[in-house]
Amino acid sequence: MCTDGDAMLTIEIDLPPGALLPTDDLAQSLSEQEAIWLSAARDWIVQQDKSITAWSSRTDTGMAYPATPNKGNGSLGPDGVVFKANVNCGYMIDIEANCDVYSALIRYKSPAKDGRTLLSIHAKDNAAPYLFLNERSELIELKQDKAPQGVSLYFEPEAGEWNQIVISVSKDVLSLAINDEDAVVTETPSHNYAPPGQMFIGCRSNRGGLQKTLGALVVSDVIFLPGVDLLSEDQRPQRNAIQAALPAKSTGVTK
Repeated sequence: MCTDGDAMLTIEIDLPPGALLPTDDLAQSLSEQEAIWLSAARDWIVQQDKSITAWSSRTDTGMAYPATPNKGNGSLGPDGVVFKANVNCGYMIDIEANCDVYSALIRYKSPAKDGRTLLSIHAKDNAAPYLFLNERSELIELKQDKAPQGVSLYFEPEAGEWNQIVISVSKDVLSLAINDEDAVVTETPSHNYAPPGQMFIGCRSNRGGLQKTLGALVVSDVIFLPGVDLLSEDQRPQRNAIQAALPAKSTGVTK
């Protein structure tokens, strides 16, 4: 307690973006970083005859549309955007940021623990093979298409349990983490890095076929964060804050 004549101690410290979440607005914090945030809430999704025709970023950084093979297959369920096994229900959003490092987060659940393709990220003008994040049984893998190296880890989720996967990508490093666990980091000199151009959710690309890469899952949130290694130690406060701010329960029926 200060009294007359006492000197008040003031400490100035720069907190990383998002460190004050969840009391601050997550959308505002992500907007300031030009991030994409796809949230599976009715206010951000356009539907026609119960099929999703557009999915707007809450940060005004673009709109995701059905991938070319998704012919009205996607829908919004009570818990989020629904993806069916062996059927293309994927979406694509353009990435405008030109960055040499980026991170992405997906919050999802897979009833059969076999979500298969969760995300794929393509370089601008297809300047490099695309990256994909895949769930297969108890294996989570991030790797470049047709490349021998990648980063992977095993975990044993409960069927239908919500999980958050975070990835970070730079020129020679791929990083991967699940929920609040420490990241697995792999140096990959063979990784042909190029700035990202498009992100696909729930499918590999705009190509038809590839049914074996399409799994059953429900997605509540996808975040793309340019220019930030969210899995580095100095960004741990922001990662924790973002993950804590995302809803613990279903989002499909709320704003």
